[in-house]
Amino acid sequence: GSYVARSGPKCEFAACPTVDMSAWKTFQDDKLGFSIKYPAELAVSRPTQGATTSILFKSATSSFEGYQIEVVKIGNDKEDFVPKMIAATIFDGSGMHPDSFDEFDSVAINNNTDNFWYYIRTGVFEGVLSLVYYYPTDRGIYAFNLVSHGVDWTNPAFNSDTDPGHLVLKQMLQTFRFTK
Repeated sequence: GSYVARSGPKCEFAACPTVDMSAWKTFQDDKLGFSIKYPAELAVSRPTQGATTSILFKSATSSFEGYQIEVVKIGNDKEDFVPKMIAATIFDGSGMHPDSFDEFDSVAINNNTDNFWYYIRTGVFEGVLSLVYYYPTDRGIYAFNLVSHGVDWTNPAFNSDTDPGHLVLKQMLQTFRFTK
């Protein structure tokens, strides 16, 4: 399951980007109630900010390169998930929230049209790409925040869908499973 789009003068489908997942590890968190596969080279930690528990997957490069993916659970159900997602989304640099749910895109992971994920790009500036994928479920809203450093943000042809961190995140989302 990769994203595809038509491109070029003949509106042809581009080749699907792939990520080799053969050496990936499985992370399981009973408190947040899920498991997910991730690249073995990522460091995994559990930072805590107040009452919020999160999982951080971080590439082992400098703070100016590589990427990190933070997973946070919002609430315990998907009741009123739209205003919760808007409130949780902050655009980089401005501190502003989306004006409406129309600013989010949806995608069916693993072609499962019963459970849509919603994503929004929150920033591309100074070589940093930020975006968030949300998965509203009866167990809560799972937010996957990507921050990818060293992107070619001044290039007019820059495409966040082909960013290495974004490609890894999309592959990780395909392995997301509930554990209880």
